[in-house]
Amino acid sequence: MEPTARAQTAPTAAAAPVASSAEQFQAGSDLKQLLAVKRVCVAKLNGDERFAAQVQDMLISSLFTTKHFTLTDNCDRADATFKGTAAENRERLSRLEDEGIGFGKSAGAVSGSWNRSGGSVSGGSAGVAGLASETLASSSDKSNAAVALRLVTKDGDVLWATTEESTGNRIKGPAADLADRAVRSLMREIEKASAPAAQ
Repeated sequence: MEPTARAQTAPTAAAAPVASSAEQFQAGSDLKQLLAVKRVCVAKLNGDERFAAQVQDMLISSLFTTKHFTLTDNCDRADATFKGTAAENRERLSRLEDEGIGFGKSAGAVSGSWNRSGGSVSGGSAGVAGLASETLASSSDKSNAAVALRLVTKDGDVLWATTEESTGNRIKGPAADLADRAVRSLMREIEKASAPAAQ
């Protein structure tokens, strides 16, 4: 009786996960909604009242410079509204430095007398010493700021969201820097949505 040959099946590679049609539709729908937004409003931000108001004003200014949106103070008329929270933490850094220098000076004199029976020598010295010191004090303010921002439709759908952090720079304060970072992030997302592959 001849042995029966068994067919061997080669193992198949695991298929890469594929986004469901519902997920793909949702992503495409969000992109279309984002591109459709033309009139926006920047609502009052939560957080530190003074700093949040600064970030709100800077956001309006940065959005206006893009020439992409029409801005309105009436959020009921807007296609979508920017909402979020802005906070700033300030701390004062102090530094003390001591600098000192020591100095000294001495002088001496010797005198003597001699005769046939002998001689004698006498001498003396005098000196002065001191220490000069100076204390240098300096202080600086360090700011750590952050904003969490989202773009929300009238129906409450979140079309875009970002979180930005900043310590400011030599040209811009933290409020202006946060606003610019957030708007740049939004414009990158809009450019991505406008690409042919996103249609």
